[in-house]
Amino acid sequence: MADDYNRLLQEIANLRRQIANTHQTGTVHEVDGTKVRVMMGKDKDGKEVLSPWLNTNNMRGGAREQRFFKKGQTLSLVCPNGDIGQGMIAPYAPSKSFKTPEHADGSGQDEESYQLDDYRGKQTKEGHDNWLQADDEKDQQQQGGGQQGGGGGGGKQKKKGHVGGDKATMKARMNKDGGHTLRVGKDVRVASHKEGAKIRASSDWVVVKKGKIIFSRPPILGKDPIPNDNK
Repeated sequence: MADDYNRLLQEIANLRRQIANTHQTGTVHEVDGTKVRVMMGKDKDGKEVLSPWLNTNNMRGGAREQRFFKKGQTLSLVCPNGDIGQGMIAPYAPSKSFKTPEHADGSGQDEESYQLDDYRGKQTKEGHDNWLQADDEKDQQQQGGGQQGGGGGGGKQKKKGHVGGDKATMKARMNKDGGHTLRVGKDVRVASHKEGAKIRASSDWVVVKKGKIIFSRPPILGKDPIPNDNK
């Protein structure tokens, strides 16, 4: 009877351990290709407790993708039967060093935003914008004057999102009402619209419509001064 009782206590202890270890959080400690090691915390001696090498959750099906993880990024681990060796990784809460995209709308509604240093992207039901913009937040962090807020949840002031504006040095936009536009700087643009297509450089432009080609001034015949992009 005592043996049965002790075995039952042991099984309960094992179940409690498994349940406690089923969901864990940590930060990226090291990255090697598509595998990462996660720092789960520190032991009583202050030594870091690391997970084994775990596979990331990149898609490897009919469509394939690879996204990168960075040291210090917060992760959530789901571990079947409490076994961290089987841990499945998922991105988790933002942190001071890894905030939400700078250009995202604080409401968290009706859009999806992406940021990779200077590259930004935003998708809405109206279309999408992709652009390059200097990463002001990185400069402020390097100077020791990082912005407060913007990385977490409740109680923080909601910030208004944007799509680059004058800060965008290069931009591609697709909008169901405005057509498709490419621009470099502020003055060089290529636009395709339901009415036709337009190329503009400062005050000079060419418009192509059905049955018409319109120039802002007489054209000049000569050699092509712009190199081709063959990449």
